Amino acid sequence: MRIGLKSRLFTWLVILILFATMAQLLGQSMASASVPKPQWADLQLQLIQETGTFIEKLQSFQKPDGSLFSETSIWSADDEIEYFYYFPAYIYASGDQVAYDFYSDEVMYYWHRIVNGDANNGYFASPTYDTEHTLEALMGLANLAYIDPTDTEITSRLEDLMEHVGNWDSSIVDWYDWDTHHMLSTRLGTSDIFTGCPEGIDSPWNLRFVPMAIAAALDDYATGNNGRYETWMSDYLNGWIDAKARMNSSHGYDVIPSSVNPATGEPGFCGEWHEGVAGSWSDGGFPSERSFRQAFIGYWMISQDETYLNAAKEMVIELMRLGDGTCPASVFDGSSWIVDCEDDHIARLAVQAAAHDNQVDQAFDSLINEWFNSGRINEPIVDLWKYRNSGDISIVSNHLSSALSDIRNKINRLQGLDNNSEFQDYLRNNCSGKNMGDKLISCFSIEKQATALAFSAFMGFRPNEADLPEMEVKYHDSDLSLGLPNGVAGLVLSGDEDSKKFLLYNDSGQTQTIKVQAEYIARGITSLRINGANSGSFNPQYASITIEPQNLLDVEIFLSSVTPQCSGDLTGDGKIDQQDVSRMVNAVLMGNPDNLCIDLNGDSKENILDLQELINRTLGK
Repeated sequence: MRIGLKSRLFTWLVILILFATMAQLLGQSMASASVPKPQWADLQLQLIQETGTFIEKLQSFQKPDGSLFSETSIWSADDEIEYFYYFPAYIYASGDQVAYDFYSDEVMYYWHRIVNGDANNGYFASPTYDTEHTLEALMGLANLAYIDPTDTEITSRLEDLMEHVGNWDSSIVDWYDWDTHHMLSTRLGTSDIFTGCPEGIDSPWNLRFVPMAIAAALDDYATGNNGRYETWMSDYLNGWIDAKARMNSSHGYDVIPSSVNPATGEPGFCGEWHEGVAGSWSDGGFPSERSFRQAFIGYWMISQDETYLNAAKEMVIELMRLGDGTCPASVFDGSSWIVDCEDDHIARLAVQAAAHDNQVDQAFDSLINEWFNSGRINEPIVDLWKYRNSGDISIVSNHLSSALSDIRNKINRLQGLDNNSEFQDYLRNNCSGKNMGDKLISCFSIEKQATALAFSAFMGFRPNEADLPEMEVKYHDSDLSLGLPNGVAGLVLSGDEDSKKFLLYNDSGQTQTIKVQAEYIARGITSLRINGANSGSFNPQYASITIEPQNLLDVEIFLSSVTPQCSGDLTGDGKIDQQDVSRMVNAVLMGNPDNLCIDLNGDSKENILDLQELINRTLGK
């Protein structure tokens, strides 16, 4: 019987080889046909181009020392750097070197002002300034290190500063108490620190050091040698978890306090637990929400330790409990909590916690849905939540369209300005704010553009301050330079711990190759599916995708926990036919599977039996 089986299979092979040869002679192409450019792709490509034009014009006003403004004091220079918080989302999408250099020169301008003033060992020597102001600027080092970890000028400056958070430089005064697990002050210096009231406290502002430590430790995470940064971050965050637990025990509120006594770890110092430096729970609470989110969500993203994600969810749940049943509370007036339906910091904390939770938590999701569907909040993060849950591409297109109109308006407002002096005069006369940095933000922020690009290209929210980049995929050109190739648009459709699904459209007029990574901290890729069929090439870090001009590809990257079922559509044209048979013959007989998914009968082998299964599928059996 075995001889008979071999004979029948041999006959099938002869027929199939002839069949495949005839198909090739007839010139049947395996390439996908050209398709019209989707609206989202058209809008995204225009937005990237116009944002680049705007940034290039703005960069032309930059002075030789890297600054935009001449009279800015070191105290207010942080606001000038704050303007650039939204640049990373655009740079990740475009790979624009001009934008990166513009941002880098501004940050180094601030750095050199420190060095030329009262500085020692990478930071201000005297505790003159507080971390609310200094880190607002120096977080730019972290953002730039995230974008280009090979930029040694940036990374060395970052490490010069960050070696102090764990007292690793014995030549300077200690900044951290390893016993109480808290920073010793908000006014730090390398030769001295400010102790006592009002700023000798640990404040949520200091949690900004955590995403900066993540950026400083990127090489450690790439090699698995997390070292001292890992130890310090977990220790410090555990100190804030303990402070949250003490708050719950002593005051009945499961939130982090606005201030902690660094000598004891007890909530409240120099006043009540809800008081402290700027931005306490008494006047809005936003550092308690924003800095907490950046630190806890960022650390969870690199560690995957549920302790820190759960802490984030617990604080959201508590603020919702303290609210009015639909919206959260965000202000404590000394006796009661005040509701704020428009608090985008809590909204973003909630969305990130839900999006990163690998377990379905319907109760938590329902809290968010009830708030977001109430009509009482109108923030971009609401649209990201709705897009993640519905897949409605029109949500993304609306943001892209609005951002495109906005950036064109900004370009028009810059057109008549020829030099830095005219630019500064324009800001003084037309823009609101307490200083030039604030005026720049009020008139020329690219927040809308960053939001639209982050939504569409990455299914993430635009980085703010020093967020670890939130992206389902990360794009590189064929030479591994950052960003989508010119003329190629990308739209993430879905993403979870198992797979990432996205569209690519090539409007460049030439064949392009894109190398795609799963998430910012690379997840291991196990297979690649293009237009429903396993195709292309990949290694654990990158999927390599080649796309012809005017083509649209539907791509899915599978991660380590998922093995996709083989469909038999090896060419990715949406059907199973003789072209697939021809490709299977080549794979089985020539030993050239080319990463194709050809184990059709599910026996974990790729052999002639899979060819017989494909024949049956081709014939509809």
